[in-house]
Amino acid sequence: MYTITFPIPVFSADEKHVSIPMGLARDILTQIKYEPELRLICLRAADINAVADPYDIALEEYPGLSFRILPWSGGSRSWLLRYPAIRAALIEEVRNASVWHTTCSRNLWDLTTLSYEVGRRYAKGMQVFCLDSDPAAMLEKSGGWSALKAGLVRSQFNRRVAEADATIFLGTGVEQRYGHLARRSILTKAVWLQDGDVANEEEVKRKFQQSSSEPIRIIVPTRLEAWKGVDDAIEALTALGDQIPPWKLDVMGKGSQKEHLVSLARNHAQQIRFLTPVPYGPQFFEQLRSYHIVLVPTRGSEEARIVYDAAASGCVLIHSRTATLEAALRGLEPRWSFEPGNPSSLSSTIMSALAERSRWVEAGLAGIALMQGETIDEMHRLRAEFFGSIKDLQREMVASGSQYPG
Repeated sequence: MYTITFPIPVFSADEKHVSIPMGLARDILTQIKYEPELRLICLRAADINAVADPYDIALEEYPGLSFRILPWSGGSRSWLLRYPAIRAALIEEVRNASVWHTTCSRNLWDLTTLSYEVGRRYAKGMQVFCLDSDPAAMLEKSGGWSALKAGLVRSQFNRRVAEADATIFLGTGVEQRYGHLARRSILTKAVWLQDGDVANEEEVKRKFQQSSSEPIRIIVPTRLEAWKGVDDAIEALTALGDQIPPWKLDVMGKGSQKEHLVSLARNHAQQIRFLTPVPYGPQFFEQLRSYHIVLVPTRGSEEARIVYDAAASGCVLIHSRTATLEAALRGLEPRWSFEPGNPSSLSSTIMSALAERSRWVEAGLAGIALMQGETIDEMHRLRAEFFGSIKDLQREMVASGSQYPG
C-alpha cells in the first residue's frame, strides 16, 4: 500500500464517495494508474464548502484507491485536543504501508512533521520524503519571524532527507540544496499538465496578431504570500507609468498578503484587478490562454508550476531569474527574466519584452513546443519506475542473504 499523508480537507458524504480538491484529484487519479494500491490520509472537511474546487470521486470506479479521513479539520486550536487520536491513526496506517510518503511544510510541528516522525519510528516499508518546494527558502524571503524560523526548518529538512529511504525532488532548486544528503532520490518536474491542456498554435497566432490594438493583458496567478513577489510586479508596472503602452494586470489568487496588495494597487483600480482563482483544469487553461504575458515574480527557490502552464498556454513568460526557474525553462527562447525581489530590474525587463513585441508569437509557439509530451502522467510513470527499481534491489539483496542498506 502506497500511503500519503496530505494536510488537505476532503469531504465524504458516504462510504462510496469522496470530494477532494480538483488539483489533488488530477494528481492522485494519475498516480493510481501506476500504483495498484494507493491510500490517502487527509483532514476531515465539515462539509463540501470546506473543499476547494471539489471533485467527486466514486471509489467503486477506482478499486485500488482508498482514504483515511482523520478526526480533525485542521484548526490550530483543536490540534492538541485531537493529537492523540491523529497520532494513533497514523501509527495504525504506517504499519500497513509498503511506502510511507510524507510531504513538506513551512511549520516546525504539524501533521506533516508528525507523519514523518511516525514513519521514522514505525514504518516497516519504504519511507519517502517529498520536497515539492523549499519552504525554508520561502521563509527566508518573507522577513520578520519567518526569516528567523527558516534556519530551523532547513535543519529539519536536512535531517529528513538524510534519514529517508528515498527523496522526491520537484525541481532543480531543491535538488541542488538538499540532493547531496539523500540516500536515494529522483528529480522530476512540477508539471500537472494532461493531454489536451496545450494551446492550439493557430489560436496563439491570432491572439498576438490582435494584441497591438488593445491593452496588453498580463496575469500573475499565484498564492498571495510574501515570497511570491506579487508586490514587486505591482510596483514595477505602476512605476513605468505612461512609458509603456496601455496594460491590464490581473492578480489571481488567495493568501495572507491580499489586503496589503490591494492597498498597494489602490490608485490603479482601472488597470489592476484581483480575481478569485478558478479550478485547475480546462477552465483555468481557457482563461490563461487569453493573456499575452504571464508574470512569475517568485523570490523563492521553487519550481513554480505556473511557468509550465504559461508555456503550454502559449503566453509570453517574464519570470524571476532564480536558478530553479532558469533550469526549468532551459531551451525556451525567447523569454525574459529579471533579478528576484527587484522591482527596478522587473521594470527594465518589461520594457525589454515590449521592445521585442514582434517576437511574442515566436515566444508563444516555443512554449507550446517545449511542453509537448510533458505531462503529470509522465511524472508518475518515472516515479513508479524509480520505486520499482528500489524494491527490485531490496528483493535481490534479501535473496542473496546480503544486508540491504535502508
